[in-house]
Amino acid sequence: MAIADGTALYRVWGDADLLLYIGVSDRFGTRWKEHAKQQPWWGEMRRLSVDSWHESRDEAEAAEQAAIKAEFPKYNVVHAISAGGRQDPPLSTEQSGVIRETAHSVLPQLLQTYPYAEARETAWAKICGRPPESGRSTAAAQIRQQAILYDGRHRFEFLLAEAALRVRPASKQVMLGQLDRLLSLMDLDHVSIRVVPFGVVAPVVYPFVLTDGPVLRVQMHFGDQVECGPKAERAVRYYDSIAEKAVTGRDVRRLISVAAAELRGDGPEGADGKRKRRLPESTGRLF
Repeated sequence: MAIADGTALYRVWGDADLLLYIGVSDRFGTRWKEHAKQQPWWGEMRRLSVDSWHESRDEAEAAEQAAIKAEFPKYNVVHAISAGGRQDPPLSTEQSGVIRETAHSVLPQLLQTYPYAEARETAWAKICGRPPESGRSTAAAQIRQQAILYDGRHRFEFLLAEAALRVRPASKQVMLGQLDRLLSLMDLDHVSIRVVPFGVVAPVVYPFVLTDGPVLRVQMHFGDQVECGPKAERAVRYYDSIAEKAVTGRDVRRLISVAAAELRGDGPEGADGKRKRRLPESTGRLF
């Protein structure tokens, strides 16, 4: 097969060899460059590698899909379907005025400290057979993305299950630092954190992101699944139904403080003088 007659699988790399994007193309001339300049990864690209050639585009796209699922590039989107069924690019997170995100047992990336993110990403890298450095690079990239919290152009509304305050990916000290960061972020006027407490009868808090449009993003390790139209509208209603059951402000600070106290070992004592571990009540409907 002549290279000119085939379709290439390529990868776009950023700082510290962070994998930004995996794609396919049958040409890399001026037309491809003009198209690439419109992509969200263009400003972060440090190098591009053409890694394999395929006889047909279908074969190349099958290899692309497998690579995305195995390697988790930062900017690959699984699909974006509009209400009319067209392939329309939705507004990016950076273009949205209000960003709403839910979380069950893992805190949203925008709220994570580096040690918390590093613990999660290096554990995932190990599962995937990748070196720890890959996880650290991903964690560092996630922390850099948190600059969006401070650019003054967005409002953030985070809706967490209380489990997210309790499940820790690393040491107690890492989690204590993480809880302290949550308290600090609550001081920002444009950041709201709500928590659905244990024992509350409420819909399950599935993790997703809602941006203007509305646009629904379900974040996964191999890329974002993006939906517009009716599915996004339903997600808005689902978000609102959970938010009705959540506590805010002072009550959230209390839940964070209790979680921190129990990590330090100075939580509430029982009648026998031993520390009691606070467990979720069984309602049959939450978590």
